[in-house]
Amino acid sequence: MLLINIVGCNKSTATSQPTQANANGQGQAQSVSVIKVNKSALTNTISVVGKILPSEEITVSPKSAGRVESVQKDVGQEVSAGEVLMALESSDSALQIEKTRILLDDAKRNSDQKKTLLDSGAISKSEFDTALNTYNTYLLTMQQNENDLANAQVRSPINGIVTAKNVGLGETVSSSTAAYTIVNIDKVLVNASLMEDEVNYVKVGQAVDIVVPAISNQTYKGIVAKISPYASDKDKTYPMWVEVDNQKRVLKPGMFAEIKLKYNRLEAVISVPKAAIVDKGDKKVVYVVNVDKAAERPVKTGIDLNGMVEITEGLNSGDILITSGLQTLKDGKSVSIKAEGK
Repeated sequence: MLLINIVGCNKSTATSQPTQANANGQGQAQSVSVIKVNKSALTNTISVVGKILPSEEITVSPKSAGRVESVQKDVGQEVSAGEVLMALESSDSALQIEKTRILLDDAKRNSDQKKTLLDSGAISKSEFDTALNTYNTYLLTMQQNENDLANAQVRSPINGIVTAKNVGLGETVSSSTAAYTIVNIDKVLVNASLMEDEVNYVKVGQAVDIVVPAISNQTYKGIVAKISPYASDKDKTYPMWVEVDNQKRVLKPGMFAEIKLKYNRLEAVISVPKAAIVDKGDKKVVYVVNVDKAAERPVKTGIDLNGMVEITEGLNSGDILITSGLQTLKDGKSVSIKAEGK
């Protein structure tokens, strides 16, 4: 009786009792390793390494020149969209607003009076136009002063975290000063590159797995956000970005991550290790165990994915496939099952 211990589709170990032929000295059985043939899904995987980036990164500059009066936020602090990061000195703007408001009110009263006189025919149209133009001039001045006062408050345009602060109290800044850098990492992007023989298997919106070595090889789910249609001039690869949810903010910009993309998935097919298939001229064969002997089986193959080959004809679920010693194996040769690796 031949005893075989097999788990799933993996290589199995078992011990064969000597056959009667061996006991009688009629030939030495060849020791082989085997797997049990089963139907399972067959999936190809592309694996590329990329770098984690923030989903948004904004450099904040003042809209006008001035001297820094206060600094509200520092590196590492969270900010909300519209929240004040720093303020410029604004006493002159506030004073100008008060002065202009007095002039604007006087101009408004004068314009209204001139309109009444114009309607009664007491003054000419040109006199009214002069009063109206004066009012409009002060109105524009007031709007500009109010805008200057608002610009003295430098605000964050997005929700995020401060990653750089390049200003200090009392410093003079201008619209070209990169005062702050704000990033949003509630979602992150993993930037990687695809080879030319990989890019056509990857689609925007495709679900992928992200493995991060820095976080104990934790696996996260991501979605392909965009793929460049042009290869990089530097290395002729196609840049790709994968979006990953990061509400807990454990994924940090700068970390490396492995992207695993699955494609060409076949459901419920028989597949065997490529090394278990022997080329014999114009045909392919495998060997199965049949009553303590090797039986040669011609097979037809399908796709080859990650070292596993689809068998479309020639094997059945439950067959015991021989995976070692194939160079010396012949049809009908006595075999015994050995422990894997021995």
